[in-house]
Amino acid sequence: MMGRHLLTYLIPNLAQAISSFGTVAVLTRFFSDAEYGRYALVFSAMTLAQYLTLTWVEAAAARFYGDAAEKNEKANHFATLIQASLWCAVLFGVLSVAI
Repeated sequence: MMGRHLLTYLIPNLAQAISSFGTVAVLTRFFSDAEYGRYALVFSAMTLAQYLTLTWVEAAAARFYGDAAEKNEKANHFATLIQASLWCAVLFGVLSVAI
């Protein structure tokens, strides 16, 4: 069972690895050192923004969906997640400008 599960996700994981390494290889050829450095900084900042604003929202959506479905409060559940996500995005934007 575990082997079949691993084989199911082998091709998408390989595709992601190849595209990631391919992107780095292509971008280092097309960009100058300074341009690639800026790209890396922006990519890192956007990844941090995603982690701070979306990753925990996805986890909360999955964690509390069952309770919300039982209580028939799915609309409130997702409204709260969206509102919290937007507030975190605004906070991250303000901190980004301040720094």
